[in-house]
Amino acid sequence: LQGEVSVENGHGSVEKLFLADRRFQVHLKGGFSLDEEMDFRGQVVMLDEISHFLVSRVSGLSYLGNRQGQLVLPFILRGLWRSPNFRPDLPDLAQRVVVTRGSELLEKGLEALSKIAGEKR
Repeated sequence: LQGEVSVENGHGSVEKLFLADRRFQVHLKGGFSLDEEMDFRGQVVMLDEISHFLVSRVSGLSYLGNRQGQLVLPFILRGLWRSPNFRPDLPDLAQRVVVTRGSELLEKGLEALSKIAGEKR
């Protein structure tokens, strides 16, 4: 566990909180109050073995991978410490899918164009 946490006037700020295990990593940032409220965004990064296992069994899951092929699952953690609300960060998930899928489609389009340009020579 590593992190940068500051507390001032009853409010805390977490710039970088990092928790590592042999199977995953958790990255977290956000804020909290001493009144037990919290508002965090984070990511769970599944390390290689688990990522490959899951991607091989769940179609489309590869779109949530980083450049190293590790699954990245963004989440939001809000609410009170005694009853937190944990949910996927759907806008971040959607953006990851669009960027990954868009890059694949762009590469295929450029390959097709280069073939067409090569045939016309």
